[in-house]
Amino acid sequence: MSTTKRHNAIQDRLVRAFNASAARTVRTNHSVPGLEGSLPPNFVTVNKTCKMVAIIDITMPFENRYAAFQNARQEKQKKYAPVAEHYHRHGYSVFLEAFIVGELGGLGPTNEKIINHLKVGRSYCRLMRKLMVSDVICWSCDIYIQQLSVVRQYQDTCDTRTV
Repeated sequence: MSTTKRHNAIQDRLVRAFNASAARTVRTNHSVPGLEGSLPPNFVTVNKTCKMVAIIDITMPFENRYAAFQNARQEKQKKYAPVAEHYHRHGYSVFLEAFIVGELGGLGPTNEKIINHLKVGRSYCRLMRKLMVSDVICWSCDIYIQQLSVVRQYQDTCDTRTV
């Protein structure tokens, strides 16, 4: 579905921007080991050496007001609080945040905090923001056209937007 592809485009850009190493691992859309019954966060980084975990979930609210971004952030933090508590009980320092990109391309106010926490390079960060906004607008346009015309606007076998 187009909405999933729009979401995954943002997730893929965020994963590519993060530099994983032997000490820091990245898991996307995987359940948390040892924690049953919780939904998997979109993006989890674990640094076993420093005992630090970053739990980031991507959300795309319809941006009619700033309050929509705040509500989306609060919902994600509430939803993944049990995951954060799980890591906290195991001695990890936990960073839990929502990466917000509006359906019309607006960027959430806390995204900079996430980008800084993940130590994304400054020059790539500027490019990444532009690419994310472009991806979201493009996919949102496809979703809108598809709803009006009932004709799918992409092909599963040859998706050129993953560049």
